[in-house]
Amino acid sequence: MNTNSTACVQTRFWRRRMVHKYMIRKSFICSNQRKSFQAFTLIELLVVIAIIAILAALLLPALARAKLKAQGISCMNNEKQLALAWTLYAGDFQELYPRNPGDGGTTTWPVAPIIPTRSPDAWVAGSMQSAVDQQDKTKIEYELLFPYAKALDIYKCPGNPKNYVRGVSMNGYIGWSTRANQAGGTFQVYLKSAQVSHPDALFVTLDEDQDTINDGFFANNIASLNMANNVSLNDTPATYHGGSSGISFADGHVELHKWRGFNSNEAAKAAAGISSGGFTLTDQNSLNDLHYLLQITTQPAGGSW
Repeated sequence: MNTNSTACVQTRFWRRRMVHKYMIRKSFICSNQRKSFQAFTLIELLVVIAIIAILAALLLPALARAKLKAQGISCMNNEKQLALAWTLYAGDFQELYPRNPGDGGTTTWPVAPIIPTRSPDAWVAGSMQSAVDQQDKTKIEYELLFPYAKALDIYKCPGNPKNYVRGVSMNGYIGWSTRANQAGGTFQVYLKSAQVSHPDALFVTLDEDQDTINDGFFANNIASLNMANNVSLNDTPATYHGGSSGISFADGHVELHKWRGFNSNEAAKAAAGISSGGFTLTDQNSLNDLHYLLQITTQPAGGSW
């Protein structure tokens, strides 16, 4: 065998050997890859599920709080726009506030059906305890305040779960004179801006609880000039934002006020007892809430509380 033939044989031998090694290596890699793609064991799957559950438990409360906070901000913005509209109305009508005849004191009480022959005579109309009025947006659009606040969404708190067109009420001592004389004495009513001596301490509108809201008039019956003797809850603020509700004041500022005792259960009892004078409070936190509410509602005609 000559030299060239020997070289060719050796070349073929080493080539086959290299190919053989390559195939063995490739087979080993593929085998490892197949092993790496094996399914989860039951234990591994349970561990993953447990981790996901723990993360959800940590994140969901934070997300719920973030939602409440966002709704609270939106609620305060609504109250701010209503207070601004109320102020603009007074500016156009010789500082007189829009009428708020929620106690049915006239034959044109705005709970009555809207008729084209009747002029607007209240800041809003309709009762949210009426199935018809709950869906009737004309009870807002036809009335006095709507030209100054034309977005229907601002008349209801975003946290209100009911499908009502309105969830906001106005202080019953503003825009109507019959509240001056109460069983407990004579109290200040506010028909025009000159009668408001402390606008930063007089509420204009607030979110009312879904169980007590009816007309646009937020009512509180005052039994005594001695604040400690006032224990009956009538119309009740909403507590949709973690126990808080949006409130607007006569100076234009708004608050998301945290109630310490008021809650939806008390509101339901107050709604059931409205015709008999309201619900008698015994819890001290709720009594403190009631007394604060009365302090920002009106004041005795002869001075302060």
